Amino acid sequence: MEEIKDGMPDEQQVLELGIMRGQRRAFGTVAGRFSAAPAECLRKIREEIVYLKFAANWAGFCEGHLKISKHTADRAIALLRKHGTSAPGTEPPRCRVFKYRRLTRARNCWKVCEMPLARFLAILALCLDANAAISLVAHKINKDLTGAEITALAAPGYNSTAGNLIAVWVVSYSGGQPTGTVTDSAGDTFTAATLQKGAWFGQWFYARNVKGDPFNVVTIHPTTTGRATFIYVGISVLEYSGADKASPLMLDVAGNQGSLNGVWTSGNINIAAGELVLLGIVTGYGGAYTPGAGFKIEDAYLTPSSSKFSFGVMDQIFANTQSGVTASVTWTGTLQATGAVVSFKPAGAN
Repeated sequence: MEEIKDGMPDEQQVLELGIMRGQRRAFGTVAGRFSAAPAECLRKIREEIVYLKFAANWAGFCEGHLKISKHTADRAIALLRKHGTSAPGTEPPRCRVFKYRRLTRARNCWKVCEMPLARFLAILALCLDANAAISLVAHKINKDLTGAEITALAAPGYNSTAGNLIAVWVVSYSGGQPTGTVTDSAGDTFTAATLQKGAWFGQWFYARNVKGDPFNVVTIHPTTTGRATFIYVGISVLEYSGADKASPLMLDVAGNQGSLNGVWTSGNINIAAGELVLLGIVTGYGGAYTPGAGFKIEDAYLTPSSSKFSFGVMDQIFANTQSGVTASVTWTGTLQATGAVVSFKPAGAN
């Protein structure tokens, strides 16, 4: 999605942008400058945190891109919630018009009501794109190569934003224990996907609608059965904005595990438009990865030693619905490999 620069684009530019995105139908919802639609768009952008693609925070987005204050935007959203969108009298319900007198009497809210059409269309373009707005906002990686038994491994801290999705790929040598739990500084609850086992354990964990923390540290812990330690451990943390905050995993699939000659491939999968697909891989005794078509390596440790291990995470956000596709990663030679694929749908998707 194109960034809206300071100084809003003119009406023709924004209309052309909307047309390119296949959103012609949306502009029919504009019922004049006193429509509730700008405030509804503002609400959607704030609640789904779409603004982080364009600014460091909500206030910066409002002031830098919309040319209104944070207070004005928040006030308009509050009035939308308080008074609703259907006006009494002669206006048809589909116009979704504010109770005009109440709104325009509120201090400063006339700025939203009388927002120029070009600026409103720019907000609308952002709002319409929110359903396909999954975006990587942070990633961290760590590993222990000593072979010593350890009781925990933490990734470097980072700024985690409330409402986002955190996905964690964890690996450990299968001669020890697999990861049992994942915790973070914010106190989020992580759910485990299916544990995969070859020469190394590999598993995805995830937390939806996270609490946020300015210095969030994600830590993995071994299972507590037997010796509560693990060895040759790796962790990769990915945080995304724009994912659905409540739905379960869309996919949790694997492929062949064990001694593989140059490629790991998932089983056939069906993908919806806007879906985020994550592939995690670990290979023992080497491995330099090339992702399959459309996938991007977001984090990887590629060992220079044939006695250690490599691991990495790759992602792809699918623009269109696809059936019977596979996720894959290649390398040179025969290696002990374990991999897994999970996926998440975007906010607002059916």
